[in-house]
Amino acid sequence: WISMGLNLGDALRQIVALSEEKEAALAISQETNAGKMQAEALLVEVQSRLEAEMSQRAESDEKCRSLLDKLTSFETTMAKYDSLEDQLEKSNANLVQVVTEKSKLEQEIERLREVRETSEQKEIILSNRLNEAKKKEANKSKSAGILEADNEQLRDELKKA
Repeated sequence: WISMGLNLGDALRQIVALSEEKEAALAISQETNAGKMQAEALLVEVQSRLEAEMSQRAESDEKCRSLLDKLTSFETTMAKYDSLEDQLEKSNANLVQVVTEKSKLEQEIERLREVRETSEQKEIILSNRLNEAKKKEANKSKSAGILEADNEQLRDELKKA
């Protein structure tokens, strides 16, 4: 301080000023350290939140993938059901056609049965007539034989007489 040309009062004032500057710098440094610590704490908190968000996002993505897989599975199942429904409709249409054909066949069978019964009745009637005619023919033949024999006998008697 003497070599600098300062007196004791100035030197003391300068020392006090430097001490104050030192304390201010120290306070700023402490504030900066506190700010750093706050920043580090904030950074840790932000990192923690980021990790939590990333974890939630990963879980959400997994749920989304799972739901998309289920949706795809449901869509596939629905397509199968649609196909089965189309097949069922075709089967129902075929069933209606088969039932219609069955009904027509049953009607035809009934008609043929009636024709057969009528034919059988006619056959029975004709058979009875034929038998009656055969009996009459046999009777006529028998009568003719008897008459022929009588006629022969009468001729013989006529020749004798």
